[in-house]
Amino acid sequence: MLSLILRNNRTNQQYPDGIFHVHPEFQNIKSEGIGLIEAMGLFILPGRLKRQLDKIEDLICDQSEFNKKEFNDSTDDLYIHRFMIEKLVVEGFADDKTQAHERVQSYVNKVCAGILDNTAVFKNDENGTKGFEKFIKELNLQEVK
Repeated sequence: MLSLILRNNRTNQQYPDGIFHVHPEFQNIKSEGIGLIEAMGLFILPGRLKRQLDKIEDLICDQSEFNKKEFNDSTDDLYIHRFMIEKLVVEGFADDKTQAHERVQSYVNKVCAGILDNTAVFKNDENGTKGFEKFIKELNLQEVK
């Protein structure tokens, strides 16, 4: 069995932080680079998220008054989550904290999957598959029995 983690630090105009770095639409959850743990599917998320996500859960439970303008203030703790909050509120308020937690957790899980897609050198599409097959062929690996 072979486990191989490829790294690539290329940048372009659209992704000045790195083509294979966390893209801007996911940086509210994790802006730090990913390492081996994340590449294995186990994300280490920033500590600030526990506090922030709990507040967001309260918001979508309608336990806190939702004021869209409040989150457009860059000094607000939830400013970086303003698009996430808006998306969750548009989907409707949660019936209780448990339902809110499940919705927020589902959102974060999808973001983590998106981050893995962002950072993959070989994308999960036809071009990525072709590129990976070409790469493996170029390695000329032989199976060891």
